[in-house]
Amino acid sequence: MPVDLYNLSVSAPCALVRMVAKHIGVELNVKDLNFAKKEHLSPEYLKINPFHSVPTISDDGFVIYESTAICLYLLNKYAPGSDLYPKDLQKRARVDQVLATVTSFVQPRYGEFYRNSIMIMKKPTAQQVQELEETALKGLE
Repeated sequence: MPVDLYNLSVSAPCALVRMVAKHIGVELNVKDLNFAKKEHLSPEYLKINPFHSVPTISDDGFVIYESTAICLYLLNKYAPGSDLYPKDLQKRARVDQVLATVTSFVQPRYGEFYRNSIMIMKKPTAQQVQELEETALKGLE
């Protein structure tokens, strides 16, 4: 039975979940939410995700949200031996470190950067994009 993924196609956290699921062979039933129509604020959706964010999954009735938590759940349930989340404690700690960095540093900055670009309808320059990427990647080296 496929796992339901409540999704926004342009969302980086949703893309992460889709990529991990594809890599480990988990079939997804993708349910795209229309944010313009405020589907993420509907009473039905708020019952499964009180933060009205994406991604959220429902795996045979078990609901979990937040991309990192979803990815770790999928890996632990469907691919416990995957090299994406190694058994070795130190290697796993490095994966956890990268995931925490992406969640707490990279995603918020990218979101803010592109949200502002969309709201003021001004495309960022190549230099601005390069500076953002260099700053985000510096800590992951």
